[in-house]
Amino acid sequence: MFLMKGMRVFPPTAHKKLSQVLNGWVVAAEEHGFLQYKTSLLDSADLYLDKTSDEIMREQTYRFTDRGGRDVVLRPEITPGISNMIVDLQRERVLVSPYKVFSIGSVFRYENTQRGRSREHIQYNVDIFGEDGLWADAEVITLAFSALKHVGLRPDDFVVRLNDRSFVETTLTADLGLPETSIQDIFRILDKRDKMDKKAFSDAISSYGVTASALDDALRETPDRIGAIMDLLSSDELSVTYDPGIIRGFDYYTGIVFEIYAKDKKIAPRSIAGGGRYDSLIESYGGSPLPAVGFGMGDVALLDCLSTTDSVQPSSATMAIVYVSDMRSVARGVRASSQMRQHFPTSFIGTLSSAKQITDTYKYYDQCGVPFVIGLDDSSFVVRTLSTRTTNTFATIDEVIALIDEHVAQKK
Repeated sequence: MFLMKGMRVFPPTAHKKLSQVLNGWVVAAEEHGFLQYKTSLLDSADLYLDKTSDEIMREQTYRFTDRGGRDVVLRPEITPGISNMIVDLQRERVLVSPYKVFSIGSVFRYENTQRGRSREHIQYNVDIFGEDGLWADAEVITLAFSALKHVGLRPDDFVVRLNDRSFVETTLTADLGLPETSIQDIFRILDKRDKMDKKAFSDAISSYGVTASALDDALRETPDRIGAIMDLLSSDELSVTYDPGIIRGFDYYTGIVFEIYAKDKKIAPRSIAGGGRYDSLIESYGGSPLPAVGFGMGDVALLDCLSTTDSVQPSSATMAIVYVSDMRSVARGVRASSQMRQHFPTSFIGTLSSAKQITDTYKYYDQCGVPFVIGLDDSSFVVRTLSTRTTNTFATIDEVIALIDEHVAQKK
């Protein structure tokens, strides 16, 4: 197969799980009153320079010169694109606050492929623009946990780790006496702390004139803003903790930052979502000052989580598959399928002439989550209920429709 490393193909059975994730994202966002938007896959590199981290731009972007001589990238993240869109809406004077929006689309990063990481993934981006109140920070985090529930995961298997970059910056400058010029470098060290051994981290921090123990002591107490958000997030389903090690790699974050982790690393070894507040980004693109907070969540990590938990197998939208036993019955099969579609989604698949074809069809559509396969001959309807592996024969299509309607009613 000619497939580039890190890119993905989803046959129907695999796409079923992907659809479970994508549909769950939409339901969660719409429940919270967010509206969907779309931005371009291909952007000017200028959109990301000095906004996305240097490491991503230098080592992980699919960046090239197009036929018009322009410096372009396949987007490595969605936030700069939506920020650029917001600036346009401001200029058109059609932006209302708070502006609650979400997007689902592919992003591309040239990184090492491993469990939970691919060079292409589909990202769920959720943002609130025009609101600096703590409720907005709490709202996007609540939505992230709601999304986990709607894709088939248990929210109480996960924990959100919160930090406040503005608090860390104040601590470094005002309390520990470090110059502002070194703050971004120290942030990058803190962001990689989990991947460093203690000595390497201590040496790196000490080179800026502060010891690791002094830094930990200064950041030990939960900041007031974090405490207030934790109070808003108090829930039996939602676990929240203060973690001064959460920094996030993007320089545009200005305040609250967070990441969501599985409590058991067997479910997910690394974060499955992350975000924060970026109150200065819109202005940096030439827009009017506008507070903003949001998060991103990728499908690759969630699909891995679903594969390691006892999540519920999603049902198929298609209720019935219809086939005929010979070519003479094709017209009857087409008419019967059309009649069934008045009641529920139905797929006509043509002629199955051998017992092996029929058996293979049963196996395949059972994997796809379709409840019924119906065979037509000259005089009857043979209905196979895949979940129970039972077969019933009916004389009329009305009886078939009544059986499946009853099944649909029981599922509601």
